[in-house]
Amino acid sequence: MKTEESNKIIAEFMGMVFYPKTSIHFPKGTFEDREGIGHCAEKGTPYNSSWDWLMPVVEKIEQEHQGVPQQMLYVNLYSRLEEVYEAVVEFIIWYNQNKK
Repeated sequence: MKTEESNKIIAEFMGMVFYPKTSIHFPKGTFEDREGIGHCAEKGTPYNSSWDWLMPVVEKIEQEHQGVPQQMLYVNLYSRLEEVYEAVVEFIIWYNQNKK
């Protein structure tokens, strides 16, 4: 799966709704579409390259699912960003396939 697709999956899990060529709407506000930030997940959501973006996702997963899911058991304090990112994407794909 491409990074852009994975970032979009995470963004949707975090509550972003994408409207083609207009803007990104977050649950608590709207950000105008701007060059370089844009409405595209690959430009506006750097989950794959920023701990600041990725850690709120990890926190949401842990809080809403009452602990650490199976997909994230082997991620620890010393894990690289890429390992945590892959575990998050794997969990969200599993969650989306199994939610009722």
